[in-house]
Amino acid sequence: MSSMLRGPDPARDDVRRLDQWVGHWAGHTPEATALIWRGAAITYQELDREAAAVAAGLAAAGVGGGDIVVVRIPRGPRLVQALLAVLKCGAAYAAVDPEWPAARIAQLLARTRARWLLHDDGEALPQDAVPLDLEELRAKGTGHPVPDPGGDAGDPCCVFLTSGSTGTPKASMAAHQAIVRIALDPMLAFDQASTMLQTAPCPWDAFAMELWCPLVRGGTSVLFDGRHVSPQDVREAVTAGVDTLFLTTALFNVVVDNDPGAFAGLRLLMVGGERATPEYFTRCRAANPGLRLLHVYGPVESCVYTTGYPVESVVDDVPIGWPMAGTTVHLLDDELRPVPPGGTGEIAVAGQGLSSGYVNDAEATAAAFPVLDLDGGPVRVYLTGDRGRLDPEHGLIFAGRKDRQVKIRGVRVEPAEVEAVISRLTGSGQVAVAPLPHGEPVKTHLLACFVDGRLSAEELKRELRDALPAGMLPDQVLKLAELPLNANGKVDHAELARIAERHRAEQVAGLERRDPQEPAPGRPAAAEPDLALVHDVVALAQELLEVRLGPGDNIFDLGATSITAIQLAYRVSRRHSVKLNAMEVMQAGTPLAVAAAVQAATAGTVERAGQPSAERWLAGLPVPQWRFWYLEMMNPGSDDTRCPLEFRLRGPVNVEALAGALRAVVGWHEALRTRLVRVGARDVRADVVAAKHVPDLLTVSPPCPEHVAGPKVLEFLSRPFDLQADLPIRALLMPVSAEERILAISVHHTAFDGWSAGLLCRDLSNAYRALAAGRLLPYRSPSRFADSWLDQDLNETERDRADLAAWGRQLVGVPDLPLVPAGELAALGPVREVWIDVPQALRSAAEQAAAPYGGTVQPVLLAAWARALRRFSGAADFAIGIPVTGRTTPAAQEVIGCFASAVAIRFGEGYGCDLADDLALAAAQMTQAMRFQFTPMERLLREDTPRDRTRNPFCQAGFVVQNNLLPVLDLGGVECAERRHQRTQSAFEVTLELWYGSTLDVRLWYRDDVISAAGAQELAALWRAELETLITVGAR
Repeated sequence: MSSMLRGPDPARDDVRRLDQWVGHWAGHTPEATALIWRGAAITYQELDREAAAVAAGLAAAGVGGGDIVVVRIPRGPRLVQALLAVLKCGAAYAAVDPEWPAARIAQLLARTRARWLLHDDGEALPQDAVPLDLEELRAKGTGHPVPDPGGDAGDPCCVFLTSGSTGTPKASMAAHQAIVRIALDPMLAFDQASTMLQTAPCPWDAFAMELWCPLVRGGTSVLFDGRHVSPQDVREAVTAGVDTLFLTTALFNVVVDNDPGAFAGLRLLMVGGERATPEYFTRCRAANPGLRLLHVYGPVESCVYTTGYPVESVVDDVPIGWPMAGTTVHLLDDELRPVPPGGTGEIAVAGQGLSSGYVNDAEATAAAFPVLDLDGGPVRVYLTGDRGRLDPEHGLIFAGRKDRQVKIRGVRVEPAEVEAVISRLTGSGQVAVAPLPHGEPVKTHLLACFVDGRLSAEELKRELRDALPAGMLPDQVLKLAELPLNANGKVDHAELARIAERHRAEQVAGLERRDPQEPAPGRPAAAEPDLALVHDVVALAQELLEVRLGPGDNIFDLGATSITAIQLAYRVSRRHSVKLNAMEVMQAGTPLAVAAAVQAATAGTVERAGQPSAERWLAGLPVPQWRFWYLEMMNPGSDDTRCPLEFRLRGPVNVEALAGALRAVVGWHEALRTRLVRVGARDVRADVVAAKHVPDLLTVSPPCPEHVAGPKVLEFLSRPFDLQADLPIRALLMPVSAEERILAISVHHTAFDGWSAGLLCRDLSNAYRALAAGRLLPYRSPSRFADSWLDQDLNETERDRADLAAWGRQLVGVPDLPLVPAGELAALGPVREVWIDVPQALRSAAEQAAAPYGGTVQPVLLAAWARALRRFSGAADFAIGIPVTGRTTPAAQEVIGCFASAVAIRFGEGYGCDLADDLALAAAQMTQAMRFQFTPMERLLREDTPRDRTRNPFCQAGFVVQNNLLPVLDLGGVECAERRHQRTQSAFEVTLELWYGSTLDVRLWYRDDVISAAGAQELAALWRAELETLITVGAR
């Protein structure tokens, strides 16, 4: 294999600039959505019109080709209009974060010699640029034409400020073609259907990709309303229709740790910016098997990406892959000659993505962008300073850096630049900045140390906030008597790391010597907010930092970073059903102040119901839990009362760590250590076993041959529970060979549901990996199922309860579905299945038909199912049951317990007469069902006429959308494959089941005591035919 890789050629005959691409779509698809901001859509026509007015104003002010305009406007449509307007004038923009310190903006103005600063607020404008107000320009330019600047895609487009080793930042200039080539790259496959979330700060090159690539292809860019993206933000965005996403490696790891299912529904996920950790890609792939996952790489001087690698499986490393369109990669030795095949060398990049250089810095440009004799002729390259090697199967493999430059949380940092700023501020000549952890490939923290100087460490930290952007701020600042030196007289970075760790340990030791619930000296006492809330935030912070701390301790003094803030905000938000963002956590600093922010966020909300609802509780238990307790009492050992999980494990298993991890998870989730004791004739008492008294729940069997193991595992999973004496969970580890074991876990449905399976596997995986590595498990507040159910109950208003009662009464008197003659159903028959093929074109047409009814395709699929059942059975009035998670608050999504239920939707007289009416009814009914997530079956049965007790009450047909958190087990170096157990029984007599991801998978399962195989095939064909009929609504 040679030392060169070449990407595909982009369309050479298309030289349109970014603004011309937007203009193209404004002319061809004017009503298509270009931007979404806070839920509102901005069309291509609107965007182009508003930008043209601003551009005319800019041109009148003298802005034209060759100019650079600095733009300081917060994220939103006005920022995009401003940037597009600058490009329409033939100029280039340099977008700055409005939160940047004034010194940083002044550096950019000086480096670029930009004459204009385009803004929308007029606050604290620098003196060395001509201010241009956005709205004034718009007013002056409205109705005036924009002069054609000429030029093509090779023209300058945007400037990105990047860290410089000399202590001064450099300004890299990208051309239009650098971004256009990414938009047209077949590896990313942007098109008119692409909807991308724009989250990167505007000074980053990733911002340009997230904004312009969808717009070049006629798609949609969704502008994120916030500064820091949380896992909840990702989930909400994907649910709302985002199908393309880029995350920095650090943020990707946060989402995988907390909610890997948040990616379900994405078409493409790109991850890059830092050294990748293989474990996280493996876990993401396991949780989202249909996701196209791309590991991307590229310095800003080769905007935006240089290479990408489609991640299908990961072993020891995550390659950076193959060149993007219009890009060539060379590996060079120290003499800037190609390395021998298979050798490691510096990554040099050539092609259309290359920057024109550093603005007004000819010396740095010449050094970084030499013209070399490569590939048979002169080639201009960028010397990245990164090292790599070529692999014939995986492309480019990253092999470290030549210099001190690092990426921390996706931001490129030259330690020398930070050192120069500290030296200037302190007057100290002895300064050292070191990325941590030392010796690890992935850097997460920045340490700054200095000697003497006129400032204390705390004073320097305050000064740095006004001198550096947030991404370059040191996480830890220490003032030392001297810098440690190695034998060569250079700063000993390993010793600096040890000094930093000792300093942190001393801080923690100081906290250990006092009661962690007491405030830190000089900090206010935790009288307000609510003390229980404060303690909960303390516990969550302790879990993340793995240190003991008090309510008044600043988490950022103990090693917290912006990533920690994102994690804490996410977990607090989910636990307490509020919307808290990372910026609020960073501003708060202490658990006490975070708790105050939570309390403030909950103030003024709609007054909740004062008492629990009688309909949601029976015999002292949440109704879903009571239903399975009652089923166990009436039919002991029924298969319907147990939830089986089975995994095939290949590789070395640490049995002690696995047993300890299982005990830990049971300790973390109260439902798993709760016995249900009958009290008298009507009540049930929940006896909760203390976490410290949880017994060993893992049985390790002697080795069994494969043919014996299967029946033994099935016998174990079929064993009944004694709910009064047993904990509702047990596990079996059975070796079947020297390398393979079966792990079987049985959980009673009173403590478990489908969503809980994902939580159990996630927590068991995390605990096992920690114990197997010899680490202590972090403190974790236990989840309390009954409290979470009560919180959901009390979260309802009286109006909610009245609406639920009225909606539920629609089921009174609904006839049974006439699939069998009355009284002829004697017992539950075996369950069979039929798979239904849904081509991509049919799915797309169904999505289009769903658009007027709220956007989600589920009502269309449900409406087709109801129409098919009507034709198959001849029924004019019936109900369909829809299983739901029953988790209506974010906090409940983190709790193991039985929340799941089924809601019933009635399709009465008149349904099936008009396609549009049928769709509207299905959409309205499904909206109500998802709102309530509960049907008061027990009360309705009392109000209803007597029913056939051999059949499921109210609804005999089901409609199931599988969207639970997937049960993915990740035990480090052990391969884990789940074995799905075949459904053997069902209360529903026939059900349509759907998996909605990159494809639409549909299964019809039926009981053969009710429907014959031929009848099931007929019903499946009817559903497909009705779906093809319903999509004509979207075509009208």
